[in-house]
Amino acid sequence: MNFLDSANNLGNQVEISFILDFDKKAEQDVLRHSVSVFLGYPIVSGYAPLGPRNISSNFQLEKRRDRAGDAWRISTPFMGWYEARNIFSKITKWIREHAETNDSCDLTICIKFSKHSSFQLSKANLLKFILDIKEDKIFDAFPLKKNSPYSKPVRKSLFVQMSKSGTAVIPWNNLDLTKSNDSLYAVEFGGPFHNFLLLRYFGGAGYEFKKTFILDTLDEILNAFLESMNDPILSYENKEELKKIEEKFNTFRKSFKSISEFKEAFPDVKFTVDLSSNESYVNPFFVQLRGKLIEILAESDMKEGKINYDSDKGKFQIKDAKLNESSVLEGLDILDSEIEGLVKECDLFGCTIKGSNLNRCNLFNQTVAENSYLFDCYVNNSSEIKNCHFSGFRGVMNGEMTGGLFESGKVNKKGKISDTTKVIQIEKI
Repeated sequence: MNFLDSANNLGNQVEISFILDFDKKAEQDVLRHSVSVFLGYPIVSGYAPLGPRNISSNFQLEKRRDRAGDAWRISTPFMGWYEARNIFSKITKWIREHAETNDSCDLTICIKFSKHSSFQLSKANLLKFILDIKEDKIFDAFPLKKNSPYSKPVRKSLFVQMSKSGTAVIPWNNLDLTKSNDSLYAVEFGGPFHNFLLLRYFGGAGYEFKKTFILDTLDEILNAFLESMNDPILSYENKEELKKIEEKFNTFRKSFKSISEFKEAFPDVKFTVDLSSNESYVNPFFVQLRGKLIEILAESDMKEGKINYDSDKGKFQIKDAKLNESSVLEGLDILDSEIEGLVKECDLFGCTIKGSNLNRCNLFNQTVAENSYLFDCYVNNSSEIKNCHFSGFRGVMNGEMTGGLFESGKVNKKGKISDTTKVIQIEKI
């Protein structure tokens, strides 16, 4: 089935909204007028992006508060497929002719099904849908999005769910795809209106020149969704793809039967307890700790480095690791490692962090974070953040901040905020 062939049958049952980021040095009124004339629609000034949580019948232009510089976001109202496609083409043309994009610019696509639509998430085989999305092809076109904290390959969610449940069997109608404010994957399902899809595969510098690829890919994703309802039985290709994931998980799970099998499966990951590698000491702990070990390795895709369990603190410590494809790292001490991903309540020592989201973390020992979002974090006087977004009234900046946006938080006398940093609200202590 081709999605466009089915569009007439959909009628008003599906609507689409685009949220596009761009950079342009201009006053907001000037931009609003320029875009309005180009599109032939009035544009209102907004304070929050549109989307399934904030539905509006207007086009909306807002200054991005989460980025310094001349960063803007335009959101379209939900429209029928053909109208939305036409408007998207016009906006990308306006960006090509009048603005520019960089690696921090996102393109988010919201797909909403009406309450009385025959196309409902509850009727779809989401497992089939996920397996049918050609993610490798998309990430080849937008490689930076693959390592973004909020656009991880949705297929990885299947492996993570297997790891959490301890079984490779996933009932297609019982996928754990619920979302919090920290959405991790490139596709978000459901939400407060329970019947929408959110796509985060696209964006980065020059996305406006990939209009045809984006629209063709959107066709393919919508077609895969319709197929998952009209023909919910897994195809041969689906079963083969799922089999690969299951085999990977079963091999992964067997690696945790004993410390000797763990060493064989992960020769470049050294596991110790209280810094001891003696098997007679480690073995009793290993049985108790392997659930958390499975979680760490499944979420982080860690291939090398050291993992130590400090029995006095009851805490895991990671050292000398490359955690460049991480989903969630939570409640850990991480030392001398490279990090890209979502990090919660971790103490970071001598780490290099890029393109990450840090939530309630502490940065020590010359840790450097670049192009990241820090919420309620502590940055000590030897650490540095570059072109980051610092936010949260419990956050404390004792280190050095270059560029970026200081939205809220505290700074003491040792803290250094550069002249190129945009400051909105700051409390000196």
